[in-house]
Amino acid sequence: MLVVIISGRANPYTKFYTDWTKDITLQNIEPLVGDPQLTRGTDQKKDFENMAENGYVMLGYTSFSGADVDEEDAIKQAKKINASKAIVYKTYTNSVSGTTRITTPTTQTSRTNLSGSVYGGAGYAAYSGTGTTTTYGSRTTYVPYTIDRYDYFASYWARAKKFRLGTYVTDLDADKRAEIKSNKGVVISAVVKGSPAYNADIFKGDILKKIGDVDIYDTEKYTQAIDKYEGRKTEIEIYRGGEILIKNIEIQTIK
Repeated sequence: MLVVIISGRANPYTKFYTDWTKDITLQNIEPLVGDPQLTRGTDQKKDFENMAENGYVMLGYTSFSGADVDEEDAIKQAKKINASKAIVYKTYTNSVSGTTRITTPTTQTSRTNLSGSVYGGAGYAAYSGTGTTTTYGSRTTYVPYTIDRYDYFASYWARAKKFRLGTYVTDLDADKRAEIKSNKGVVISAVVKGSPAYNADIFKGDILKKIGDVDIYDTEKYTQAIDKYEGRKTEIEIYRGGEILIKNIEIQTIK
């Protein structure tokens, strides 16, 4: 979590943006039409799964900490990267209080009334008048302030035209390995609606153990197997409820 004091018109959603498009085929992303939509998120894990299941891919994210920030800045960043949706998370952390010194110039003017008589060769004369004197200085005032600080996180999403398999996976943890009595497999955390996996009745929570002749032990092996069988129909081995299921699925090509 980066820490920043927000000042001026710098956009922190742009300054602290991290790009995630390295492994995304950008031609497979639907173009932005109109303005991006902004949603205030509450649960990053659930929101990620919901977006994934509805055919969105994450283009990147922003993370920083600072004072109150205009949400319009998140929309500007979303538009800049062609994201159709932005989900913003804002969590209060603390308040910072203190005083700031303000020094302003001051002037003080004094006025003197003058009167009297003068004598000269021409005789007697009376006079009267006013004289002014201006003194310049400064005055210092201490003004109290309180600034609320927040942690910010924003994710940016665009809809994909199609998916090769349509599953998001995570590595097995120790408890899941013990439950299935195997180190082989990855957990399916989301299934994209309308994808090859969805149409083959693969479910969230299934354990994906094998693609073609490739045993799947982690997410890296999963990606390698998808790359190997892209554009081909192959057997996919799923573990569900104590049973092994075999699905024949064509893994789509994305150009």
